[in-house]
Amino acid sequence: MIQRNEAVDVLKGIGILMVLVAHSLGGYVSQFAYTFHMPLFFIVTGLFLKVPEADAACASGNICVMDKGLWQAVRKDFRRLIYPALFTTVVIMAVCALSYIVECSWMPSPLSFVYDAGADGVLDMLPPPPGNLWFLYALFFGRLSFYVVARHSRGVALAAVCLLSGGAAVLSSRLFTLPYSMAAGVSVLPFICIGYFIQLNGGVDKTIGNWWYRLLIPLWVAYIFLGRLQVGSMEYSWCYVFDILAAAGGTYFFYLVSKGIVSYGGWLKTVLMFFGTYSIILVCVPGVETYCFPMQEVIPQGVPFRQLFVLAGKVAWCALSMYACLRIGFLKKVFGVGKVNGSRRSWQSYNNIE
Repeated sequence: MIQRNEAVDVLKGIGILMVLVAHSLGGYVSQFAYTFHMPLFFIVTGLFLKVPEADAACASGNICVMDKGLWQAVRKDFRRLIYPALFTTVVIMAVCALSYIVECSWMPSPLSFVYDAGADGVLDMLPPPPGNLWFLYALFFGRLSFYVVARHSRGVALAAVCLLSGGAAVLSSRLFTLPYSMAAGVSVLPFICIGYFIQLNGGVDKTIGNWWYRLLIPLWVAYIFLGRLQVGSMEYSWCYVFDILAAAGGTYFFYLVSKGIVSYGGWLKTVLMFFGTYSIILVCVPGVETYCFPMQEVIPQGVPFRQLFVLAGKVAWCALSMYACLRIGFLKKVFGVGKVNGSRRSWQSYNNIE
């Protein structure tokens, strides 16, 4: 039985913690987190991605858009990623529908999540997913795109196709908008490719000693001050290639930190592993708070230590939501949380983001 790499769970825990802190505090903390925190998850995806084998008819060179293996992989990804995103969107819309009954200035119209009547173009009428849900759509389309690319190219050719496709998606986003983070999903192909190459070369622990990985860390440090990478809004910095390499450097640095945390043990390892294992829940539930009852609006101005109360309110909501998702049968199915060792409780999640 293959032993789970606890450092990867800790790494994802650091990533999701950075997501929550960056959106809560902003400023320099946000600028620091944007350099690596979302690409981290796409790189981790590549570490565990299994490209479905092509059927014999497809492998022989015939035109084959969707064979059985690819269809099963897409269905599984749709269940793991899009189901939670759609459910969270419905919850947000249902709560925001109360704005028609109870006048709350912070609640937008529920229709604004599916239709923008004031948009300039037809595609712009489909607004982006609320909150961090863009990430789940981008991850779905990124995985789908990588399946297709990896089936028809290998090695340097695969890296080149991923880089060119991602760059084309970034450039095209300046001209038109694709719905449901499709462009973002293609733009992250190089990140997925990095993780996939590490997987093919024996895994991260085997390749971690390569000298060129260490060169990426100074580049990432420079990007903390010079760059601001926001994958969700397709805001890349002055060089797309350097964006990718800098994000890889930040991910590599925090993997080394994660290895140290695992070796040391203690409560920090436990907390970060918990966050990393159930990171998909923490991607979804903050959006409900952001759109339905944002703590910045709910807690009145003038309250002493107001920022601490805002942060405490966000933490309390996330903790309550996670408890519900781990205890209520229906929510466990939606978010893919289950027991994997018979009756023994486990932190393994069917929908773990990897």
